[in-house]
Amino acid sequence: MGVNVMVTTGGTGLREDIVRLAEPVHIVVGTPGRILDLAGKGVADFSECPTFVMDEADKLLSPEFTPVVEQLLAYFPKDRQIMLYSATFPLVVKSFMVQSSIKTYVDIRTNTLINHTRST
Repeated sequence: MGVNVMVTTGGTGLREDIVRLAEPVHIVVGTPGRILDLAGKGVADFSECPTFVMDEADKLLSPEFTPVVEQLLAYFPKDRQIMLYSATFPLVVKSFMVQSSIKTYVDIRTNTLINHTRST
């Protein structure tokens, strides 16, 4: 299929990640801090990346991680798709959705499409 996937986390050599990014990478899986580091150094270019996926969104949107996630999203196009996955759906996730202008989402527990778009 020709899809190149890269996994990166903190605690591993940044140099190894930089070498791996010399070739096109289609999917990057990693910790927010490491991905932010690669983007900040200009090694990873997400300017044309249409999708941003967060697992454990309830944890990543906690006050501890929110600034990192917001900085990271600045490297993605404004019209990106954001996918949030979480076993729970606390207020912090709902608040992020409102701030990020996420208007439509699927609750996979109930397989329900939720649409918060309003006619003006």
